Parts: sequence; C-alpha cells; structure tokens
Amino acid sequence: MPRPTTFSSYLAAVIIGGVAIAVAAFVMEGPANLLGPRPELFVTFASLLLLAESRPVMWLRRKQGAVITAAPSFNSALLFLVPGLGAAVAAGILSAIGDMTCGRPPIKTAFNAAMMTITVSVPSMLLYATGDRLTLIDGSPVTAWWIVVVAVALVAHNIVNDALVAVVVALSERLPVKEALRRDVLQNAQFDGVLLALGPVMVVVAVRSILLLPVLLVVTILVLNTTRMALERLHQATHDPLTGLPNRRLFDQQLSALMQGGSRKKPVTVMIVDLDRFKAVNDTLGHEIGDRVLKVVAKRLQEAVPVSGMVARLGGDEFAVVLADSPPRDRLESVGLQLHAAFTGSLHSEGMPLSIWGSVGVAQQLDERSVSQLMRRADLAMYLAKHAGGGVRVHEPDGKAVGGGRLSLLDELGPAIRDNQLFLHYQPMIQTETGQVTAVEALVRWQHPEHGLVMPDQFIPTAEQTDLIDPLTTWVLERAMADCRALRELGEDVAVAVNLSSRSVTDLTFPRHLRSLVTASGLSPERLILELTENTILSDTQQAMEVLAEIRALGVRLALDDFGTGFSSLSNLRDLPLDAVKIDRSFVTHMLTRPEDAAIVSTVLALADRLGVETVGEGVEDEEVMAALKELGCTKAQGYHIAKPMPFDQMADWLRDQRAGTTPLRVVRPA
Repeated sequence: MPRPTTFSSYLAAVIIGGVAIAVAAFVMEGPANLLGPRPELFVTFASLLLLAESRPVMWLRRKQGAVITAAPSFNSALLFLVPGLGAAVAAGILSAIGDMTCGRPPIKTAFNAAMMTITVSVPSMLLYATGDRLTLIDGSPVTAWWIVVVAVALVAHNIVNDALVAVVVALSERLPVKEALRRDVLQNAQFDGVLLALGPVMVVVAVRSILLLPVLLVVTILVLNTTRMALERLHQATHDPLTGLPNRRLFDQQLSALMQGGSRKKPVTVMIVDLDRFKAVNDTLGHEIGDRVLKVVAKRLQEAVPVSGMVARLGGDEFAVVLADSPPRDRLESVGLQLHAAFTGSLHSEGMPLSIWGSVGVAQQLDERSVSQLMRRADLAMYLAKHAGGGVRVHEPDGKAVGGGRLSLLDELGPAIRDNQLFLHYQPMIQTETGQVTAVEALVRWQHPEHGLVMPDQFIPTAEQTDLIDPLTTWVLERAMADCRALRELGEDVAVAVNLSSRSVTDLTFPRHLRSLVTASGLSPERLILELTENTILSDTQQAMEVLAEIRALGVRLALDDFGTGFSSLSNLRDLPLDAVKIDRSFVTHMLTRPEDAAIVSTVLALADRLGVETVGEGVEDEEVMAALKELGCTKAQGYHIAKPMPFDQMADWLRDQRAGTTPLRVVRPA
C-alpha cells in the first residue's frame, strides 16, 4: 500500500475536521434548530449562497483554476441568522452542491466543503460565545462592543480561510507556506473584506423588508465585476497573452519564492528551452504559423511538467521550466531529455508538416539564492547545447557545462570591455609573390586582473550566445580601425581584418551601425576586411545574404574564413559577395605530407581563381608550404612562418623592418 504524502494527509485532516464539526452541530443542536429563528431568511440567503457557488468568476492561477464568488457575503449573512454551528454546516453543504454542479472532482469537492465548514465555524463560535449572534434579528441594540466582536469574527473568517487555502497551495505546488499565504492574502483580503462586511448589512435590510435585498445584490454584483477586471489586469501583467503561460515577471517571482524557502530539503531545478531555427518559420511561413508552433510547444511543455512544476514563456521562442520537486543531480540529464522529447517532433499546420526542435539547458540550485545567477547558468547551458547542434546540456557544479569557468568570465566581460582590459594582437598576411604585407588580422585578448592573459576561445564562444557579443564586436572594430589609421599615419598602407560573429551577420541593423563606425574612424571602407565562417550564416542564410550585400555596398571587403570546414562550401563560394577565401589551416599545414589535403587545397585554389576571388592560405609554418602555395597560385599567406600574432607597437616595428628588407620574401620574425 503506498505511503500517504503530506499533501494527501493534509486533505484527509481537513475533510475529517469538517465532518466532525457537521456531526457535532447535528448532535448538539438538532436538525430543526439549524435553520435559526427566521427560516425564510435562511432559505433566501442559502439559495443566494448556492447560486454564488454554482456561478463563480473563473480566473487562472498557474495550472489550477481559481474562483472568486459572492459567497463570503452570504456566508457572513448566515452567521447573523443562525445560532451555533448552523451557518457552518450550511456553508459546507452548499459549497459541496455548488462544486458538484460545476463538475469538480470528488476529492476537491469534499475538501472545499470541509474547508468552508471549518472557516465559518470559527466566527460562529466567537459570536456564540459573546452572545451577540442574533443581535440583528432579535431587536437587541447595536453597540460599539458588538462592532468590535463582529470585526474580530470577520477577520477570523479571513485568516482561517486563507490559512487553509495557503497550506494546500503550498503543498501542491511545493511553495513555502509563508509565500503562499502572503500571495493569497494580498490577492483576496481586500475583496473578501468588502464582501464579508456586506453580510450584516444584508441581514438588516432583509429583516426590514426582503424586497429591498435586490438593491444590495446590485452592489455585490458591482464588487464582483470590479474584482474580475482587477484580476484580469493582474493576469495580463503576469501572463503571456499568446500562450497563457506565466511571463518572465511571474516566473521570477515564483522562482525567487522557491529558492528562498529555507525549510526546503531539495534544491530547485531550472530548465531553459529555446526553439531552433524558429525565426526561419516566421520569415518563410508567416507569424500566424509561428504563433501556432509556440502554442503547441507551450501545451506540450505543460503536459510534460508535473503539477509541482511551472512553465513560463520568457519571450520570443524561449521558455522556462522550474521543478520545485527537483530530481537527483545524476538524473538531471534524463529529466532534460524527457522534456526535450515531449516538445519536439512533428506538427501539421494547414496540411503542412513542420518539425519542432530545440535546445534545453538545465541548472540545479547550488548555494545561491539569486534568481539571475541560477537562470544565467541554465541559459549558458542551453546556449552550449544549441552550439553543439541541439539537445540537452546540464550545468555542472565545476563549471564544465559552460566551458571551464566561462560563467565567471562572462560575468566579468562587460566590465572588462568598459575598463579597457581587452587589447588586440595582429597577425600579418603577405602576398606570396612579393612578400609584401597587405593586411593584418585583429585578434582580441583579455588581460584579466586575476587570471592573467585570457585567450579568445575561453570567452568568445559563450559571449556569442549572449548580448555581450554586440559591445565586444563594436569595441574590436573601433580599436582595429583606429590602429589601422595609426599605421597609415606611420606610412604602413595595410588593411585590417576583423572576425564577425553570427549575431552581426544576421542583424539587419548591423550595416547601418558599421557605416557609422567606419565614418567615425576616418578609415577608407576598403581598408576594413570582415571575416566570417560558413557556420555563421547557417541559422538564417537569406537574411545573412541581405546583411552581407549591404556591407559589401559600403565598400567594406568580405572574406570567408576557415573555408572547407563548413557544410555548404561550394554554394557559399558561389553566392556570397566575397573578396577572398581563407583556406583552413587543417588543410594547409599538412598539404605536403597528406595527398588528400593537397588535393583539397589545389581544388579550392582553382575554383577561387575561376570565380575571381583572392585566396589566403592559413597555417603556413615553414618555407616549403609557402613555396607550394605560391606554385599553386595562392594569392596570400598567413601563419607562424611569417609572424606570430603580436601587440600593436611590436607589429608596427615588424612592419617597418619588413618594408626595409632587401629580399622580396624575406620574413622577419618578432623577438
């Protein structure tokens, strides 16, 4: 037999408590006395209470439906009509009938009925103990003491009801009880207080003439409508209008509450979900189809996540999942894979088959209580999964999932850009025929105050997946063009090459930004070479073509870097507005010892020559490779045989010495 959970035990305890109160009422007072001295008024308000329970105003709260009703007004009225526990029994019975009318599950119906019985029994006993229970219908004078007693009784009604609800919400959603109580009190206290206060007024009016009661019912309806509009505004402020999921604001609030729960035994797990190539769906099929895809993904995620979890749409095609009932660390990857399998797959829209694919980053709470830090770790894990081609990536405590300390470096990269901790090294490119230096490639470095020299492969791949790549690209372009202009003033007429990220290649605003940078630098556009890899344009080839065409129209030159290592080399070489192709070092370095590498190099050179595109051989490390490239017709060369990357001042000296050399192919290495 399965062991009962805390949640089921709590439900059972509340139900048993409600039944016990009902039984005690029948035994102590008898069925005949449960209607009070004015049965006609009891029947009137009981009917109104039943109507309120059967026609609630529905609103959404995460996965579970919540309701607002006029029931507090009529419960309050019954308190002043019926002595003892009669009002509590009536509230419980009518709540059960209303829930059954609405088709709610039996266990929820039983719990709600018991909860209302317990809630109303507390103020009933307070009024009974003070002897003020029938003041409004027996002609007794209303005193200041009576007002105090009634106020205490109604506050007790609110406190008991909110406490019972908060505990069941906290247990079902794995929230701290304090947080659930705070949230429910803030949402319900003002509304419930107004409705409860209407109860004794309704009794006074009904005792005077029941025909006057509809006037107060109009007021009650107005309160309900005002509350419904307020809840709708609250829902709009905290939920995504397209999918109905919580938005980032609500997600952050709930995640913070879970992470701050001091009594929790399990850490919180967050999963970031990002759809792959979703932009292509919007651009090619239209936003209507894109919206349908997002709705399908939202539904699949909700169905896959347990009740204790929460799914939110953070924006665009990015979703987030928080698991309050967190799995063990060694099962995080399998849980991520289950979620990945749940939302990926095929979708048919208007007879058109679509494939949904995405990347999932998983991070489990460690010692931190910061939402932003936990989200950032999950976000970086997701980007690494995307960079690897999709699937699932789990952030490990030692930082392996984000590349051996890249999380810490990424936190410091923004300040490093502002504080000028970055600098550039330059590696020359020469004409194979003359040995003349025609360009230098800018390579960014980071002089970290604690870690020393940080190479680009330690921070650029991660920065490319965040907004930091934009200010980093701007800084490199500005610095490189300023240095190139300084070289011209020293008499060195060379171009400067800068690597371009995939973010810039597919950003339609980048050409305009680039134009302003070039203009501000005072450098001729043809003195700037932007290098891109084939993989940078794969996410959105059409948009990349538009961006590159605009860049080329500015007069800036374009070079395809690492040629031969991508997935669509020949088509890219044909279609891209290129000025040069850089043959990857993996083919050049060993072309004299590996016939297959030599065949690839010679084929690329011949093809580039037919297309009228310059070629640059990368990874030239000895004189023999240099001679072979020259013989095959390679236009330019770059590599350690010519010069290693060097700081600006050292490069300026090297260029001066190179220009003063007497041998055309004389190569002077820096010290």
